[in-house]
Amino acid sequence: MGLKIKLKLLMQRSLFLLLLSASLTYPQLLYLESQSVQKEGKVFVAEGKAQVEYGKYFLRAQRIKYIKEREELIAEGNVFITDRKDIFLHADRLVYNLKTKVVELYNAEGKVKEGYFKSVFVKLKGDLYIFKDFCASQCADYQAQICARRFIYNSTRGEGTAYSALLKVEGVPLFYTPYYSFLTKRKSGFLAPLLGIDSYGGFIYRQPYFWAINPYSDLTVTADYRSAGMEGIGLQFRKYFAHDFYLESLNQYYRDRAEGKYWWEGRDYYRKNRFLLRGWGYRGRLQFGWDWPSDIDYYYDIFFFDKDERYKSFAKSYVNYSLDEPRFRLNLAGRYFYNLLTRDRSRDLLVLPDVYFYLKPLALGRDFSLDLTSELTNFYQYEKGLLRFRIEPNFQWRHIFGKTPIAVYFKPYYVYYSSKRYGNKRHVVGFDLKAKGLLYDFDLIKTSSWNLFSSLEWVYEFSPFEEKNTPNYDYFDRFSKKNMATLRNLNILYYKGVSVGEIILEQPYNFYNGYNFPTDGQWVSGHTLPLKVYYSFYTPS
Repeated sequence: MGLKIKLKLLMQRSLFLLLLSASLTYPQLLYLESQSVQKEGKVFVAEGKAQVEYGKYFLRAQRIKYIKEREELIAEGNVFITDRKDIFLHADRLVYNLKTKVVELYNAEGKVKEGYFKSVFVKLKGDLYIFKDFCASQCADYQAQICARRFIYNSTRGEGTAYSALLKVEGVPLFYTPYYSFLTKRKSGFLAPLLGIDSYGGFIYRQPYFWAINPYSDLTVTADYRSAGMEGIGLQFRKYFAHDFYLESLNQYYRDRAEGKYWWEGRDYYRKNRFLLRGWGYRGRLQFGWDWPSDIDYYYDIFFFDKDERYKSFAKSYVNYSLDEPRFRLNLAGRYFYNLLTRDRSRDLLVLPDVYFYLKPLALGRDFSLDLTSELTNFYQYEKGLLRFRIEPNFQWRHIFGKTPIAVYFKPYYVYYSSKRYGNKRHVVGFDLKAKGLLYDFDLIKTSSWNLFSSLEWVYEFSPFEEKNTPNYDYFDRFSKKNMATLRNLNILYYKGVSVGEIILEQPYNFYNGYNFPTDGQWVSGHTLPLKVYYSFYTPS
C-alpha cells in the first residue's frame, strides 16, 4: 500500500495533523504542531516551536520539514529528541527517513540510560550505531571520559568497536589505543585466566569458562591448578526463574596432596578431598542462603587471593522473610553460624527464631512522633539456650527556634532474658535520653570551582543506669551509664560540585568524673575525652 497523507489545517490554532501510513501492517501516526505551517508542493514546512510525536518519540525544533517524495523528516535549530524514559538528546540537525528508518544527527549530545555522550555525527541504521568524533562518560561534566575518532556499536550482538580511542581524566590524556573492542551482551567463551607465583600456593593457574545458557541463566566453570599440591574445579550457576525468583550457587571440589607440609603443617587433621557448598537467592519476600565448607581452613587455603573470604571467622546459612508496609516492618529469620575458629562444632551458634517488628514513626501532634522497635530472639549453642525479648519505644520532639533546629529523643527500654536450662531469668529496665542541635551550617569558602561546607552541632546523651551483668550476644546487650556532651564539626570539600574530601572532628566531654578509655577499657580520671578525627580524601573521578 502506497503512502497516504491526510492534512488538516486548523488556522485558528496554527495546528496541523499529518497522518502517515506506510502499510496496514506497520501503521505509524505522526502528530506535528507549530506556530506557522507552509506547503510548497509536496513539501511541508513547520516553523516556530515545532513539535512532533512519532511512536514513542517526541521531537522539538525551531524548524521541521517533511519531504513527501523522499519520505524524509528534517529538523533544524535547537533540536531535542526523547523517548521520555532513557533517551534525552540535543542536536543541531536531525534527518530521519521514514521508509528506511535511518536517523542522522549532527553535533549531538545528551544522555542515554545511565551514560552521557557527545558526537559530531551519529547514524542509526537498524541495529548499527555509527559515531564520529565520539566521547562518552558516566559523569554529566565529563570529568572522566573515553573518546574515539570512530565508534561502531551493534545492539543486536552487543559488540562495540572504537578506533583511535583515548581515555581522559579532568581533560588530561592517560591512555591511548588505536583499536578497542568490547561486548555488552553475554557470550559463551573463555574468560581471562589468573596466573601467578605465590609462596603459599606455588605456581597458580586458574582458567574460567563462561557459558551463556540463555538470557536468564549462565554457568562459569573454573579449573584451578596449584603446583604446591592441589587441583580443583568450581561451578558457579546463576538463574532468574522469574522477576522475583533468583538463585545462585557456587560449588567447588579440590584434591589436596600437601599432607604434612605447606598449608597443612602444624594442623592436627588432614583432608585430601575438600569442598564447598554455597548458594543464595530470593523468592518474593523470602531470602535464603547456605554456606558449608568441608573444613575450617577451607577459606584460608582456597580464597587466599580474596581477603574478605580468606579471613572469615564464620560461615552463615540463613532463611529470612521480610514484609515492609507503610506503617510497619516485619522480619522473620533463622540463622546458623558455622564457627571457623575451631573444629568443635558445639561452638557453632543457631539463632531460631528471630522475630523483628518495627513500627514506623507516628505523628503524635505538633513536633512530636513515636516509633517502636521490638524483637524476640532465641539463641542455641550446643546444650545451652537463651531467649531474649526487647521492646524500645522511641519518642521524638523536633522544633526549629528561629533558624536553629533542635531534636530530643527519649527511649525507654525493657529487655527480658530467660535461660530455662539453668533457670536464669533477668529483667532489664532503663532509658536513654539524647538531644542535639545545629549551631551553624554554611560554606566557609566558595569559588567557581571549589567550596568548603562546614557545620557544627552539639549532642547530649544521658543514661543513668549502671552496666548490667547480662549476656553479650550482640550490641543490643550493651548497657552503660552515660552523661556526655559532644561537639561535632563536619567539613566537606567540593570541586565543581563533586565531593573530594571530608573531615569530621568530635570532642566529647564526660560529666561523670572518669571514663573507660575506648581502646583498652582502662579507667581514666577526668572529664575530657580524647579528640576524635575522621578524614577521607578522594578524587571525583
